[in-house]
Amino acid sequence: FYLSQGEHTVRFILEREAVAIANVRVGNDFEPVSYDEYIAGYSESDQVKNNGVKYGENGDLSVVVQAEQTYYKNNIVLYPTYDNSGASTQPNDPAYTKLNTIGQSNWTTNGDEIVWQVNAKKAGLYKLVFRARQNFNEGMYSYRILKINGEIPFKEAEQVGFKYKQGWCMLTLGSEDKDYYVYLNEGINTVSMTCTTGELSAVLRGVQQSVLDLNEIYREIISVTSTEPDIYRDYTLEQQLPTLCDDLEKAKADLDSTSKLVQSITGTAGSQASSLDYVSGIIGELAEDPYEIPQRLSSFKDGIETLGSLVSTLSKLALEIDYFVFLPTDVEAPSVSNGFFNTVSFT
Repeated sequence: FYLSQGEHTVRFILEREAVAIANVRVGNDFEPVSYDEYIAGYSESDQVKNNGVKYGENGDLSVVVQAEQTYYKNNIVLYPTYDNSGASTQPNDPAYTKLNTIGQSNWTTNGDEIVWQVNAKKAGLYKLVFRARQNFNEGMYSYRILKINGEIPFKEAEQVGFKYKQGWCMLTLGSEDKDYYVYLNEGINTVSMTCTTGELSAVLRGVQQSVLDLNEIYREIISVTSTEPDIYRDYTLEQQLPTLCDDLEKAKADLDSTSKLVQSITGTAGSQASSLDYVSGIIGELAEDPYEIPQRLSSFKDGIETLGSLVSTLSKLALEIDYFVFLPTDVEAPSVSNGFFNTVSFT
């Protein structure tokens, strides 16, 4: 909202139901610095270290947070869930069902936020490791915004990506070549994760725009042919709709561009890119031979519906978290599994 200098009035008018407003803040968030700038503000002495004490032993400074034990959630559907498929999920029991995870297909809507309280034994820099599972969107990432004590610590925390994998994995916050450290105060801290489309935002905008463009083309076509055209009639669409072929070619180019963007993000030509390529192929064939459009009008419509379904799929970025742990910088991340014999015993 644009505000000129001076006083303004903000008015809320009750239409139905009840609401309580604590405060209204008008302003913009600060742009977070890069990780390199963030970490430059700390020194070696700020790193929390175990100095030889192993993870889980007496004197270990690691802070483990069970994800189902939340402090605050902004959506009622973000309730604790369970996983009893293996011995490694914490806590677990071979005979009883325990609520030991959170998320799954409930944590998918952009803006859904979960907040946890973290009690650090010592102030300083820690590694952050998640035991998580993203087996919902094949070939895609699920993104979350990470905040420490209400603030995004650095730019890279704006979109923490969890890659698709069938089983559980241990994800250490960081890039391919280094781990990222985050600073915790001694005592109670808050950690939040918010659902976001992240890098997929550009893909979503591209697909949505293609749906709008193709729907407009479809409406122009049926204004001439009707929704059930006579396949034995030549409607001379090129003459009645002079820009039709150009519009179809542009729509194909946009779909090809979006498909390449998906592949650059995911690193593979997964089902989402395949869907875009499939619709692009149909549009390209119709652009080359518009005489075939009346016969293939249903395929054209099905292609638009495919893109609409893809928008829905890309918008729902599910994730399940078992626990996360803040580790001293000299401690390795725990194993994702408790080992073969524990698994056999549990089974």
